[in-house]
Amino acid sequence: MGRAGLARGLAHGPLRGGGFVLAERRCPRPILPPALVTAPRFVAVLLAAFGYYFAAFGALPALATWMQTGLGLASPAVSLVLVAQLVVFVAVSGLVSRHLHALHPAWTLGVGTILVGVGALTATAVAGRPDWPVLLPFLVLSGAGAGVVSPVLPAVAIATAPPHHAGAAGGAANAVRQLGLTLGVAVCGTLTRTSTAPRMSLACAACALVAVTTGALAVRLLRRTGGG
Repeated sequence: MGRAGLARGLAHGPLRGGGFVLAERRCPRPILPPALVTAPRFVAVLLAAFGYYFAAFGALPALATWMQTGLGLASPAVSLVLVAQLVVFVAVSGLVSRHLHALHPAWTLGVGTILVGVGALTATAVAGRPDWPVLLPFLVLSGAGAGVVSPVLPAVAIATAPPHHAGAAGGAANAVRQLGLTLGVAVCGTLTRTSTAPRMSLACAACALVAVTTGALAVRLLRRTGGG
C-alpha cells in the first residue's frame, strides 16, 4: 500500500465511522447506546484494544519483510525469531490470566498496553544495530503486554455495558482491536516501503507512540472512573 492508498484509507475510515455514529444516533434501538459509547470506562477499553493490537502485531509483517530483504534471513529463520512473541504471549496469558481479573483494569489494560509500547520503543534500536537479536526485547515485552491485556479485555468491555448490551460491547471491543491491527499493518507497511533499518526504526517508533499514548489515556480514564 502506497501513501495514496493509506491516505484514502485514513480518510474513508473516519467518514464511515461518522456515518455509522449518525445512523446509530437516529435509530430508535441502536446497537450501542450513545451513553455507553461516550462513557469514559468504555472509551478506555476501546483505546487499549486499539493501541495494543496496533503496536504488538501491526509491525510483524514489516519486520518479517525487513528480516528477509534487509538481513537476508530465510523464511524459516524469520518464523523462529517472531515465534518468540507467541511463546511469551501464551506463557503469560496461561500462567497469570486467572489472577488478572482481580486487578484494577487500569493496571491490566492500561499498563499492559504501555508495556507493549515500551517494547516497540526498544525495537527502534535497529537503526543503529540492524540485526535480529535487537528485536527480541520488543517481541518479549509485546508478548507479555498482550498476554496481560487479551485475557481481561472482553470481560472488562462487557462489564462496562448494561446486560442487554453486553454482547454488543464485547463485539465493539473486538472490532476496534481488529481496526488497530489493520491500521498498524497499513502504517508500518507504508513507513517501511524501502525495508531499511532506519525506516523499520521509524515504524517501531510509530507503534510505540500509539501504544504508550492509548495506554496512558486508558489508565487515566479508568482510574478517574474508579471501580474494579
